[in-house]
Amino acid sequence: MRSLIFCLFLCGVVSAKADINDIDKINPNAPKETQQFEPLLGQWAITDFNLTADGRWQKGQGADWHWYTIFDGHAIQDDWIAPALNQDIPDSERQFGTNIRIFNPKENHWELAWMSKKRTAAEYLHGQYDKQRDCNARHFFR
Repeated sequence: MRSLIFCLFLCGVVSAKADINDIDKINPNAPKETQQFEPLLGQWAITDFNLTADGRWQKGQGADWHWYTIFDGHAIQDDWIAPALNQDIPDSERQFGTNIRIFNPKENHWELAWMSKKRTAAEYLHGQYDKQRDCNARHFFR
């Protein structure tokens, strides 16, 4: 039993290593809309602010946000970790979440699933790219 488990583990590691080089590449056969998220691929250090009840902006604790492709470059996944990993706090006090985005060409919209360690169910959303809503040459989704 141990050798079988080790073999499966080793095969999984080898398979993951083969795919790791392509996590920042959109598959050319994926729907062209998949490229809408391409500028976000990579690792981001987030500085966040929260609006308080009295209308003031209060600096948050920051976060790490990692974006990469999955399903052979046909979908986008991001991982949200807050506060950022460089802050010395127990993992039990961190928010870990992940979001998967895939474009549904039949419905002409993005389908999203958000999950986090603090929730007991996934949240499902959908949206479309909206070129009319622009802020400093950045497009938003509605």
